[in-house]
Amino acid sequence: MTQKISFYVFVITFCIGLISCSEMSEYEVLQKRITELESYLESHNTGKINNYLAKDFSAGKGFNKARFTLFIRYHLQKNKNIVISRSNETIKLSDTRADVTADILLLGASSWIPERGRTYQVESRWVKESGLWVMSRLRWTTK
Repeated sequence: MTQKISFYVFVITFCIGLISCSEMSEYEVLQKRITELESYLESHNTGKINNYLAKDFSAGKGFNKARFTLFIRYHLQKNKNIVISRSNETIKLSDTRADVTADILLLGASSWIPERGRTYQVESRWVKESGLWVMSRLRWTTK
């Protein structure tokens, strides 16, 4: 009986060790960062957004990091509820950068029922700063 318990303790400890030692791939880390950014936007947590933008961030229509942050805050104030849905995502990952394209359905509402919605073709470039993936470029067009 003691040998069975010892064996089970060994197996459980071994499995926990394997799980804790497995690291996420760069692809998975980048996907997690993108999902986190979307969550912060949907929850109107503007204080966290700058942690996902590179120092030299630029976006379409001449936005730098500061102007883009103001642009986001304006739209978050206008829309009490935001829903972001990503599809057709493609990630091209290299050692120094990642290019991400996706179709984004963006819904906005001043109350509970969506009043506005639009689909965008979004292209972004992500780079590493201080070991973290951050977005350095963002371009979007209406579909």
